[in-house]
Amino acid sequence: MKNVEIQKVVKRGRPSKSVVSPVFDPSSIKLMRGSELVFNESLFKPMKTNSEVDVIMSTEGGVMPGTNMVFVGGPCT
Repeated sequence: MKNVEIQKVVKRGRPSKSVVSPVFDPSSIKLMRGSELVFNESLFKPMKTNSEVDVIMSTEGGVMPGTNMVFVGGPCT
C-alpha cells in the first residue's frame, strides 16, 4: 500500500458555482424626505408631437418626459 498513487479526476461539463455572499454595509443607505427631493422643471412640461397622440396620452397636450410605456400583444397583431 505504500506505492499507491491517487489519480486526480477531471470533471466534465459545467464548472461548479462559486458562492459569493455580498457584504452589506447599512451605513451606505441614505434616508431622504419627500420634501428634500428636487426635480428639474422640464420634467413637468409635456413633449408635444403635434398629432392626435397628444390628446390621447395626456390632458396636458403631450407625453410627459420620463414616462415609461409598455405595449402588450402578440407580434403582428
